[in-house]
Amino acid sequence: MTNPRTNTAPPGSKIGTACLQDFPLLEPDVLCRPASDVSTATPLLVPAGTSVSEAIELMRSAKASCVMMTDDLGVPLGIFTERDVLMSVAHRLPEVADSPIADFMVTDLVTATADAPLAYLLTIMSEGGVRNLPLVNSAGEVVGLVTVRDIVDFLAARVLQTLLDFPTV
Repeated sequence: MTNPRTNTAPPGSKIGTACLQDFPLLEPDVLCRPASDVSTATPLLVPAGTSVSEAIELMRSAKASCVMMTDDLGVPLGIFTERDVLMSVAHRLPEVADSPIADFMVTDLVTATADAPLAYLLTIMSEGGVRNLPLVNSAGEVVGLVTVRDIVDFLAARVLQTLLDFPTV
């Protein structure tokens, strides 16, 4: 029995036709595009001392996957993510609600610069299991954030545009 939610390309559709031909769905230089082209998420920056409950509420209200704790200069000290909530916090609520996120956040951060190519982002995110990648400037200050969702949306938009431009047979 097949899953009724499984989508396949209908025969004769643009995507079905494109996949049967030697037709690139992405432009050749897409993996060379800079992180600044991919980043759409505005990082939520919080000061030291932010509590678990404050961080969760901020993430919920902003529909964000993480908050970053920064020092007074904007240099990231750590990142507190949805995964941290699920794996380290949820089973201990409400007793840890007033605890600082510093007790649960990742402090050994992987970062990239805004001019880093998409291929580099994909590599470090895949190899490190990173879902939220802070972008920093030369002074180490947070200037952006790339999420896995940003990358998927960026690539999907390019595939969709290519398909829309594909000639119908």
